[in-house]
Amino acid sequence: MKKFGNSEIRRLFNDADGSSRQRAHHLLHNAHSDKVQRLVIALKRKSYIQPHSHSQFHQWESFIVLSGQVKLMTFDESGQVLCVELLEQGNIIEIPPNVIHTLLSITDESLIYEVKEGPFLEQFAKKTENWAPAENSDGVESFVKTLFLASVGANVKVTAS
Repeated sequence: MKKFGNSEIRRLFNDADGSSRQRAHHLLHNAHSDKVQRLVIALKRKSYIQPHSHSQFHQWESFIVLSGQVKLMTFDESGQVLCVELLEQGNIIEIPPNVIHTLLSITDESLIYEVKEGPFLEQFAKKTENWAPAENSDGVESFVKTLFLASVGANVKVTAS
């Protein structure tokens, strides 16, 4: 049996505080080769996940919001926002393969339980979009502000200056 309680959650948020990505995760599965991947993700408000998709037919993702609130956004290939979902504690959402998406914590801290089909293969883990800045790169802070304000129909594509 595996338990992930309040002390582990606090440690995970402390790890997120110390991370340049402002998030941390804890794997509940045993190995990347497991057929079901399960993890708990602590997101801080300033966390940035570069918009990405998963190209393998089995790479769906399900999220359960355990605490906090998150903004899930989907995009087309040009960076236009197709969908915005505000998710709060208890909400569940599944993202099919090949859907470009990102998550933002709209509260100071959010805790997510993610389930996806395995195995996890690094070379196929995700396809990032070149219209969005890479994590920990210049322009991320400005881009995150754009994402917080963006609604359906907005184009968030970053243009080279």
